[in-house]
Amino acid sequence: MLNNYAKLLVMSVLTVSAVAVNAQTVKGTVALPGYPEQVAVDPLLNHVYVAIPNFGVFGDGTFDYLTIVDGKKDVVVKNIKIAPIATAVAVDTVRSLVYVGGQNTLTLASEVTVVSAITNKVLRTFQVTGTTEGAGIVGLAVNIATGIVYVANSSDNEVDVINCGKVTARIASTGVPAAVSVNPFTNVVYASREDGFVDIISGKTDTVTTSAAFGGVNQGLAVDIVTGNVLVVGNPLSASAASVGILNSAGTVLSTLAVGNGAVGIDVDPLTHLVYVANASDDTLSAINESTATVTNTIPVSSLFLAVNPVTERIYISPIDSVMSLTVVTEK
Repeated sequence: MLNNYAKLLVMSVLTVSAVAVNAQTVKGTVALPGYPEQVAVDPLLNHVYVAIPNFGVFGDGTFDYLTIVDGKKDVVVKNIKIAPIATAVAVDTVRSLVYVGGQNTLTLASEVTVVSAITNKVLRTFQVTGTTEGAGIVGLAVNIATGIVYVANSSDNEVDVINCGKVTARIASTGVPAAVSVNPFTNVVYASREDGFVDIISGKTDTVTTSAAFGGVNQGLAVDIVTGNVLVVGNPLSASAASVGILNSAGTVLSTLAVGNGAVGIDVDPLTHLVYVANASDDTLSAINESTATVTNTIPVSSLFLAVNPVTERIYISPIDSVMSLTVVTEK
């Protein structure tokens, strides 16, 4: 598994200067058992993981689903029952673990469920915080180099650190975290805040080293692990077009680009350096060439959250519309 991941990283380095081709098209949809929230991709197993909360659609309200999609055929292969916490999802591709988190709809405590990506079995569920106010866990990220998980905890205004199934640190923020991402090469964690800042956190000391100003009401966040750049969605609730900031690893804003209205989700392909932004209010997807800092395409598709598989060059999108499906878009 580690050898396969090393090959992927070599591909990334070799293609860092490649010219991205922009011809994104909707390939199709994948039927789901409910309305999807966040999405994550394991490019090594070619699996897509979808957090699907109950919303009164299935079951008795005591469980949600982690749905697994086969990325080769784009079909559901497994619906795994988990605690009613299906909001955020992240994958440790090295250790073949999937993390799902959110606020338990029954207890209102924030919890994380760990699932084996090999056996598709729930390994454990544990409480991160008992705070019942706020939205709880809104984002998860894994440092695949260390196996440490980072939690955007909007109820406690902090980023929680999970190591070996235990909360080992609580990193206080002066704002409400909206999303979290990590660069495994530098061991630096980035957390966007709803007050227009990005906290830059040392994964070694578990402390905020600086806070970079960008945007107004920040939402989605992604890191290009090859360039080190950080992509941040700002002003998603503005009446005018939202913006995406391209920041360097230190938090300096390199470029600011206008995208669609109500932008929320964002992800980046580290091989092509194409960035994709879900414009929830416009029912569109923006494609950005990170290398040239330009918006290169706008695709008409209902979007809220998304994840990119850089190996298969497919984008998996959770729609903002009330439909029980995942949309598949090709990169080229």
